[in-house]
Amino acid sequence: MATDLPLQPELKEQYEYWDEQYKKGRRRFDQGLNIIVFAVSMIVALGNLFTGIPELIFEPEPPTLQEQVEAGDPEAQYVYAVMLMQGREVEKDPEQGAYWMERAAEQGILDAQRAIATFYRYGTGVQKDQEKSFYWWQRAADQGDAMGQYNVGLGYRNGRGVGKDPQTAHEWFRRCADQDDVLCQHALARSYRLGDGVEANPVTAFEWYLRSARGGYDKAQAYTGRLYEAGTGVEQDFEQAIHWYGKAAEQGNDLAQFALHMMHTGQDGRPLDPVEACKWLYVAEANGNRRAKDRLPEFEALLPGEIREEGKARADAWLAAH
Repeated sequence: MATDLPLQPELKEQYEYWDEQYKKGRRRFDQGLNIIVFAVSMIVALGNLFTGIPELIFEPEPPTLQEQVEAGDPEAQYVYAVMLMQGREVEKDPEQGAYWMERAAEQGILDAQRAIATFYRYGTGVQKDQEKSFYWWQRAADQGDAMGQYNVGLGYRNGRGVGKDPQTAHEWFRRCADQDDVLCQHALARSYRLGDGVEANPVTAFEWYLRSARGGYDKAQAYTGRLYEAGTGVEQDFEQAIHWYGKAAEQGNDLAQFALHMMHTGQDGRPLDPVEACKWLYVAEANGNRRAKDRLPEFEALLPGEIREEGKARADAWLAAH
Protein backbone atom coordinates (compact mmCIF):
# COMPACT_ATOMS: atom_id res chain seq x y z
CA MET A 1 0.00 0.00 0.00
CA ALA A 2 1.44 3.37 -0.95
CA THR A 3 1.67 5.98 1.77
CA ASP A 4 0.41 9.55 1.35
CA LEU A 5 3.47 10.88 3.19
CA PRO A 6 5.98 12.71 0.95
CA LEU A 7 8.91 10.65 2.16
CA GLN A 8 12.40 10.38 0.76
CA PRO A 9 12.94 6.99 -0.91
CA GLU A 10 15.15 5.84 1.96
CA LEU A 11 12.44 6.58 4.53
CA LYS A 12 9.40 5.78 2.43
CA GLU A 13 9.96 2.07 2.75
CA GLN A 14 10.07 2.36 6.52
CA TYR A 15 6.58 3.87 6.57
CA GLU A 16 4.76 1.41 4.34
CA TYR A 17 3.64 -0.39 7.50
CA TRP A 18 0.52 1.80 7.87
CA ASP A 19 -1.97 -0.80 6.73
CA GLU A 20 -0.43 -3.49 8.92
CA GLN A 21 -0.26 -1.13 11.88
CA TYR A 22 -3.91 -0.15 11.47
CA LYS A 23 -5.03 -3.78 11.45
CA LYS A 24 -2.76 -4.68 14.36
CA GLY A 25 -3.87 -1.70 16.41
CA ARG A 26 -7.52 -2.33 15.64
CA ARG A 27 -7.16 -5.97 16.69
CA ARG A 28 -5.55 -4.93 19.97
CA PHE A 29 -8.33 -2.42 20.63
CA ASP A 30 -11.09 -4.94 19.81
CA GLN A 31 -9.43 -7.59 21.97
CA GLY A 32 -9.37 -5.11 24.85
CA LEU A 33 -13.11 -4.53 24.46
CA ASN A 34 -13.76 -8.27 24.46
CA ILE A 35 -11.90 -8.62 27.75
CA ILE A 36 -13.98 -5.82 29.28
CA VAL A 37 -17.24 -7.42 28.10
CA PHE A 38 -16.21 -10.81 29.46
CA ALA A 39 -15.20 -9.40 32.85
CA VAL A 40 -18.47 -7.49 33.29
CA SER A 41 -20.48 -10.53 32.19
CA MET A 42 -18.76 -12.71 34.80
CA ILE A 43 -19.40 -10.16 37.56
CA VAL A 44 -23.10 -10.02 36.67
CA ALA A 45 -23.31 -13.80 36.40
CA LEU A 46 -21.68 -14.35 39.81
CA GLY A 47 -23.90 -11.72 41.38
CA ASN A 48 -26.99 -13.45 40.02
CA LEU A 49 -25.75 -16.81 41.26
CA PHE A 50 -25.24 -15.67 44.86
CA THR A 51 -28.58 -13.82 45.06
CA GLY A 52 -30.52 -16.80 43.79
CA ILE A 53 -31.52 -15.07 40.61
CA PRO A 54 -31.27 -17.32 37.54
CA GLU A 55 -27.90 -16.83 35.91
CA LEU A 56 -28.15 -14.39 33.08
CA ILE A 57 -25.11 -13.42 31.07
CA PHE A 58 -25.30 -9.73 30.40
CA GLU A 59 -23.18 -8.26 27.63
CA PRO A 60 -23.05 -4.50 28.01
CA GLU A 61 -22.67 -2.23 25.03
CA PRO A 62 -18.91 -1.83 24.62
CA PRO A 63 -17.50 1.69 24.57
CA THR A 64 -17.06 3.11 21.09
CA LEU A 65 -13.66 3.92 19.66
CA GLN A 66 -14.46 7.62 19.91
CA GLU A 67 -15.35 7.26 23.60
CA GLN A 68 -12.06 5.49 24.26
CA VAL A 69 -10.21 8.20 22.35
CA GLU A 70 -11.83 10.95 24.39
CA ALA A 71 -11.16 9.00 27.59
CA GLY A 72 -7.43 9.12 26.82
CA ASP A 73 -6.77 5.52 25.77
CA PRO A 74 -3.44 5.79 23.88
CA GLU A 75 -4.01 2.67 21.75
CA ALA A 76 -7.41 4.00 20.69
CA GLN A 77 -5.91 7.41 19.94
CA TYR A 78 -3.27 5.81 17.73
CA VAL A 79 -5.83 3.71 15.83
CA TYR A 80 -8.08 6.72 15.38
CA ALA A 81 -5.18 8.85 14.16
CA VAL A 82 -4.29 6.25 11.52
CA MET A 83 -7.94 6.11 10.44
CA LEU A 84 -8.03 9.89 10.05
CA MET A 85 -4.75 9.99 8.12
CA GLN A 86 -5.94 7.29 5.71
CA GLY A 87 -9.64 8.15 5.54
CA ARG A 88 -10.46 4.62 6.69
CA GLU A 89 -13.99 4.34 8.15
CA VAL A 90 -13.96 8.12 8.74
CA GLU A 91 -13.52 11.22 6.61
CA LYS A 92 -9.86 11.86 5.91
CA ASP A 93 -8.53 14.68 8.09
CA PRO A 94 -4.71 14.99 8.30
CA GLU A 95 -4.86 17.83 10.85
CA GLN A 96 -7.01 15.85 13.28
CA GLY A 97 -5.00 12.74 12.51
CA ALA A 98 -1.80 14.51 13.46
CA TYR A 99 -3.44 15.91 16.61
CA TRP A 100 -4.45 12.49 17.90
CA MET A 101 -1.19 10.94 16.77
CA GLU A 102 0.66 13.40 18.97
CA ARG A 103 -1.65 12.64 21.91
CA ALA A 104 -0.85 8.94 21.55
CA ALA A 105 2.85 9.75 21.19
CA GLU A 106 2.77 11.74 24.42
CA GLN A 107 1.62 8.58 26.20
CA GLY A 108 4.53 6.56 24.87
CA ILE A 109 3.08 4.74 21.85
CA LEU A 110 6.24 4.09 19.84
CA ASP A 111 4.61 3.92 16.40
CA ALA A 112 2.88 7.22 17.14
CA GLN A 113 6.20 8.82 18.06
CA ARG A 114 7.71 7.64 14.79
CA ALA A 115 4.72 8.93 12.83
CA ILE A 116 4.46 12.38 14.44
CA ALA A 117 8.21 12.85 14.01
CA THR A 118 7.74 12.25 10.29
CA PHE A 119 4.70 14.53 10.15
CA TYR A 120 6.71 17.42 11.60
CA ARG A 121 9.62 16.61 9.26
CA TYR A 122 7.49 16.92 6.11
CA GLY A 123 4.59 19.11 7.26
CA THR A 124 1.89 16.44 7.09
CA GLY A 125 -1.13 17.66 9.05
CA VAL A 126 1.10 20.11 10.94
CA GLN A 127 3.47 22.95 10.16
CA LYS A 128 6.97 21.77 9.36
CA ASP A 129 9.09 21.94 12.47
CA GLN A 130 12.47 20.23 12.44
CA GLU A 131 13.04 20.78 16.15
CA LYS A 132 9.77 19.05 17.04
CA SER A 133 10.55 16.30 14.57
CA PHE A 134 13.89 15.75 16.25
CA TYR A 135 12.24 15.82 19.68
CA TRP A 136 9.92 12.96 18.76
CA TRP A 137 12.68 10.94 17.15
CA GLN A 138 14.60 11.42 20.40
CA ARG A 139 11.60 10.14 22.38
CA ALA A 140 11.49 7.04 20.20
CA ALA A 141 15.25 6.60 20.45
CA ASP A 142 15.05 6.77 24.23
CA GLN A 143 12.78 3.72 24.09
CA GLY A 144 15.58 1.83 22.34
CA ASP A 145 13.98 2.08 18.91
CA ALA A 146 16.53 1.62 16.12
CA MET A 147 14.59 3.82 13.69
CA GLY A 148 14.49 6.59 16.27
CA GLN A 149 18.19 6.23 17.00
CA TYR A 150 18.99 6.34 13.28
CA ASN A 151 17.05 9.56 12.79
CA VAL A 152 18.56 11.16 15.88
CA GLY A 153 21.94 10.31 14.36
CA LEU A 154 20.90 11.91 11.07
CA GLY A 155 19.76 15.01 12.96
CA TYR A 156 23.14 15.43 14.62
CA ARG A 157 25.01 14.59 11.42
CA ASN A 158 23.11 17.07 9.24
CA GLY A 159 22.27 19.69 11.87
CA ARG A 160 18.55 19.19 11.33
CA GLY A 161 16.44 20.11 14.34
CA VAL A 162 19.51 20.16 16.57
CA GLY A 163 23.04 21.53 16.49
CA LYS A 164 25.39 19.70 14.16
CA ASP A 165 27.57 17.26 16.09
CA PRO A 166 29.27 14.49 14.04
CA GLN A 167 30.69 12.75 17.11
CA THR A 168 27.28 12.45 18.77
CA ALA A 169 25.83 11.33 15.44
CA HIS A 170 28.42 8.57 15.28
CA GLU A 171 27.54 7.44 18.80
CA TRP A 172 23.84 7.14 17.92
CA PHE A 173 24.60 5.26 14.72
CA ARG A 174 26.70 2.84 16.75
CA ARG A 175 23.82 2.18 19.15
CA CYS A 176 21.38 1.17 16.45
CA ALA A 177 24.00 -0.58 14.32
CA ASP A 178 24.48 -2.98 17.21
CA GLN A 179 20.77 -3.82 16.84
CA ASP A 180 21.49 -5.06 13.29
CA ASP A 181 19.66 -2.15 11.67
CA VAL A 182 21.03 -1.98 8.11
CA LEU A 183 20.50 1.79 7.72
CA CYS A 184 22.45 2.44 10.90
CA GLN A 185 25.20 0.06 9.85
CA HIS A 186 25.45 1.86 6.51
CA ALA A 187 25.58 5.25 8.24
CA LEU A 188 28.22 4.00 10.68
CA ALA A 189 30.30 2.66 7.79
CA ARG A 190 30.12 6.09 6.15
CA SER A 191 31.37 7.72 9.38
CA TYR A 192 34.41 5.44 9.46
CA ARG A 193 35.04 5.88 5.73
CA LEU A 194 34.96 9.68 5.85
CA GLY A 195 36.31 10.16 9.36
CA ASP A 196 33.10 11.98 10.25
CA GLY A 197 32.86 12.15 14.05
CA VAL A 198 35.40 9.37 14.44
CA GLU A 199 38.92 8.64 13.20
CA ALA A 200 38.81 7.34 9.63
CA ASN A 201 39.32 3.61 9.39
CA PRO A 202 38.84 1.96 5.97
CA VAL A 203 38.97 -1.57 7.39
CA THR A 204 36.25 -0.88 9.96
CA ALA A 205 34.25 0.98 7.32
CA PHE A 206 34.37 -2.07 5.07
CA GLU A 207 33.30 -4.36 7.91
CA TRP A 208 30.19 -2.27 8.60
CA TYR A 209 29.33 -1.92 4.91
CA LEU A 210 29.57 -5.69 4.63
CA ARG A 211 27.27 -6.23 7.63
CA SER A 212 24.70 -3.89 6.16
CA ALA A 213 25.07 -5.56 2.76
CA ARG A 214 24.51 -8.99 4.27
CA GLY A 215 21.35 -7.59 5.82
CA GLY A 216 20.05 -6.85 2.33
CA TYR A 217 20.49 -3.08 2.02
CA ASP A 218 21.13 -2.36 -1.64
CA LYS A 219 23.20 0.80 -1.14
CA ALA A 220 25.52 -1.07 1.22
CA GLN A 221 25.75 -3.94 -1.26
CA ALA A 222 26.73 -1.54 -4.03
CA TYR A 223 29.35 0.13 -1.85
CA THR A 224 30.71 -3.22 -0.69
CA GLY A 225 31.18 -4.09 -4.35
CA ARG A 226 32.96 -0.80 -4.89
CA LEU A 227 35.35 -1.45 -2.00
CA TYR A 228 36.15 -4.94 -3.27
CA GLU A 229 36.72 -3.50 -6.74
CA ALA A 230 39.07 -0.80 -5.47
CA GLY A 231 40.71 -2.89 -2.75
CA THR A 232 39.88 -0.31 -0.09
CA GLY A 233 39.74 -1.70 3.43
CA VAL A 234 39.85 -5.20 1.99
CA GLU A 235 41.95 -7.12 -0.52
CA GLN A 236 40.95 -6.39 -4.11
CA ASP A 237 38.66 -9.10 -5.43
CA PHE A 238 36.80 -8.61 -8.72
CA GLU A 239 34.75 -11.77 -8.21
CA GLN A 240 33.44 -10.49 -4.89
CA ALA A 241 32.87 -7.06 -6.43
CA ILE A 242 30.68 -8.61 -9.13
CA HIS A 243 28.85 -10.65 -6.49
CA TRP A 244 27.88 -7.64 -4.39
CA TYR A 245 27.16 -5.38 -7.34
CA GLY A 246 24.90 -8.16 -8.57
CA LYS A 247 23.03 -8.29 -5.26
CA ALA A 248 22.34 -4.56 -5.42
CA ALA A 249 21.54 -4.66 -9.14
CA GLU A 250 18.88 -7.31 -8.52
CA GLN A 251 17.15 -4.82 -6.22
CA GLY A 252 17.09 -2.20 -8.98
CA ASN A 253 20.11 -0.17 -7.91
CA ASP A 254 21.11 1.57 -11.14
CA LEU A 255 24.58 2.54 -9.87
CA ALA A 256 25.35 -1.14 -9.27
CA GLN A 257 23.94 -2.01 -12.68
CA PHE A 258 26.26 0.44 -14.36
CA ALA A 259 29.14 -0.84 -12.23
CA LEU A 260 28.40 -4.38 -13.47
CA HIS A 261 28.65 -3.08 -17.02
CA MET A 262 32.09 -1.63 -16.28
CA MET A 263 33.18 -4.80 -14.47
CA HIS A 264 32.66 -6.85 -17.64
CA THR A 265 34.58 -4.59 -20.03
CA GLY A 266 37.96 -6.20 -19.38
CA GLN A 267 39.61 -2.97 -18.24
CA ASP A 268 42.55 -3.13 -15.82
CA GLY A 269 42.32 -6.88 -15.32
CA ARG A 270 38.55 -7.05 -14.98
CA PRO A 271 36.83 -10.02 -16.65
CA LEU A 272 35.85 -9.51 -20.28
CA ASP A 273 32.29 -10.45 -21.21
CA PRO A 274 30.93 -8.14 -23.94
CA VAL A 275 27.42 -9.59 -23.83
CA GLU A 276 27.09 -9.12 -20.06
CA ALA A 277 28.64 -5.67 -20.35
CA CYS A 278 26.08 -4.79 -23.00
CA LYS A 279 23.21 -6.29 -20.97
CA TRP A 280 23.93 -4.28 -17.84
CA LEU A 281 24.46 -1.09 -19.79
CA TYR A 282 21.00 -1.48 -21.33
CA VAL A 283 19.50 -2.31 -17.93
CA ALA A 284 21.14 0.68 -16.21
CA GLU A 285 20.05 3.00 -19.01
CA ALA A 286 16.47 1.71 -18.78
CA ASN A 287 16.51 2.47 -15.04
CA GLY A 288 17.54 6.06 -15.60
CA ASN A 289 21.29 5.94 -14.99
CA ARG A 290 22.75 9.05 -16.65
CA ARG A 291 26.23 7.62 -17.16
CA ALA A 292 24.71 4.64 -18.94
CA LYS A 293 22.63 6.93 -21.14
CA ASP A 294 25.69 8.97 -22.10
CA ARG A 295 27.84 5.89 -22.74
CA LEU A 296 25.35 3.78 -24.69
CA PRO A 297 25.74 5.27 -28.20
CA GLU A 298 29.53 5.07 -28.11
CA PHE A 299 29.55 1.55 -26.69
CA GLU A 300 26.99 0.28 -29.20
CA ALA A 301 29.16 1.57 -32.03
CA LEU A 302 32.10 -0.53 -30.82
CA LEU A 303 30.22 -3.85 -30.69
CA PRO A 304 29.36 -6.31 -33.46
CA GLY A 305 25.65 -6.55 -34.19
CA GLU A 306 25.23 -10.07 -32.79
CA ILE A 307 26.70 -9.06 -29.41
CA ARG A 308 24.44 -6.03 -29.21
CA GLU A 309 21.41 -8.17 -30.05
CA GLU A 310 22.25 -10.83 -27.47
CA GLY A 311 22.98 -8.19 -24.82
CA LYS A 312 19.72 -6.41 -25.59
CA ALA A 313 17.81 -9.69 -25.44
CA ARG A 314 19.28 -10.49 -22.02
CA ALA A 315 18.51 -7.00 -20.80
CA ASP A 316 14.92 -7.20 -22.02
CA ALA A 317 14.48 -10.57 -20.32
CA TRP A 318 15.92 -9.22 -17.06
CA LEU A 319 13.73 -6.12 -17.14
CA ALA A 320 10.63 -8.20 -17.90
CA ALA A 321 11.37 -10.41 -14.88
CA HIS A 322 11.87 -7.42 -12.58
